[in-house]
Amino acid sequence: YLVYPGRDLQFSDTVLHTILTRYFPHYNSLQPEGQTRFTGRVKKFIRHKQFIIHAESGFREMPVLVSASAIQFSFGFDDFLLPQFRHIHIYPEAFIGTYPNLRFLEGNVSGRSVRLSWKHFLNGYQYPHNGENVGLHEFAHAYHLQFTTHQEWPWFAEIFQQFSVQATRIFADEQLPGRELYPDYALKNA
Repeated sequence: YLVYPGRDLQFSDTVLHTILTRYFPHYNSLQPEGQTRFTGRVKKFIRHKQFIIHAESGFREMPVLVSASAIQFSFGFDDFLLPQFRHIHIYPEAFIGTYPNLRFLEGNVSGRSVRLSWKHFLNGYQYPHNGENVGLHEFAHAYHLQFTTHQEWPWFAEIFQQFSVQATRIFADEQLPGRELYPDYALKNA
């Protein structure tokens, strides 16, 4: 596999803009000043991570687009670097998970790592209206774990409690017959 310390990846603003404009619809929806802020955050996020690509070759777009997914999720946050999760593993396809049982995964957050299937990650952005985005899903887990397990963000625990009350109600409503907004996997738990 390939290992890229983020501090060694020196993408210019032009390269980032080109990649994001071509592959990342959310970036294209931003005003120019928002795009500048977004690319600055992507650069900073990349510098603080180590990217492990579980293949013989990779694409320079991989760390850029995966980091952009984290920034898309956290764009309104002041704290967005996810220091608890230093490693980002990128697999070409679904990969095997062993806990709590043997299964194929499209993404996973555990230990100090975020793991993503590149194929499934790309599908989330190629088909943005199907409600399935592995990048946003896994970074939601990562930010949730980061914010709920560290004392630096006590405000999050309070806000998340309020969110949980609403999410539990919506989750119960979605399980009623005739509701089809979310796929079966999403309805496993709130």
